[in-house]
Amino acid sequence: SLAKVAGSYALKVRIDDLPYQAKQLEPSEEQQDFMGNLVALFEEKPDLQIKVCPIATPEDFQDDADIADPATIKALKALADQRGEHFKAVLNEGFGVASSRILLCQARIDANEGALPRLEFSI
Repeated sequence: SLAKVAGSYALKVRIDDLPYQAKQLEPSEEQQDFMGNLVALFEEKPDLQIKVCPIATPEDFQDDADIADPATIKALKALADQRGEHFKAVLNEGFGVASSRILLCQARIDANEGALPRLEFSI
């Protein structure tokens, strides 16, 4: 049974996080390449669904953002939500990936030092 478990982990697909610049919403050209590779994965695995979790950081708002302030939290989550929606729209409208294959999770804030705004993926 251990061999079965090890084999199933070896066959699992993992998608790296997609970093963004602070305040960036639209995918850059480099990120478009990432998306092209993701589309190839969708084509290779027709039953694949991914969960996309948009993450904002205080730098997305302003350098000295007080992330204890409810208005700042709301603004950061809104920005992260927009980032996720833009990503999904490009995959859907630009690459033809069915909307039902891309699930957006609730936006989060990462206030850790050195954290990057990003999209996290899970399958």
